[in-house]
Amino acid sequence: MFRLFLATLSVCLLVSTSAWAQSNLQESDLDFMISTSTTTSTTAAVIGGIILTVVLTSSSEEAVAAYLKQNAVAVQHDLYLGAGDTAADLASLFGVPQERHAHFADLLFDHRESLAPRVTPGAVTDETARQFIEIVLAGMFADEALAEDARALL
Repeated sequence: MFRLFLATLSVCLLVSTSAWAQSNLQESDLDFMISTSTTTSTTAAVIGGIILTVVLTSSSEEAVAAYLKQNAVAVQHDLYLGAGDTAADLASLFGVPQERHAHFADLLFDHRESLAPRVTPGAVTDETARQFIEIVLAGMFADEALAEDARALL
């Protein structure tokens, strides 16, 4: 919901800024308004895109962190099992399509020794969750089948 709000706000700012500049147009301001209107619209589009990217990335990271905190025992179980509901949930959170969920679970299994300590039940923090995400993303980038999904996520 918050993402939709930010996207809508960015588009509104982009459109309304140039419309406002043109509505207050006086003949002596013509040259100034054309350059200001164009510059303002361009700046709004760039800044809006940056803000939206930061919010989307941050909210994805927060979603994974919250999930790890709530499901640490089940995540550890699935890390050592190499499959399970939490592995499928994490695959979805990392933007992996359904047909590659099993491959993603294999990746988690292969990195279980470095991932498991970061999801110790009762000890998951924002920092350990961030480390978990970094390890998974590094593994995804190194894996030919999952690298595209990792790039799409960022």
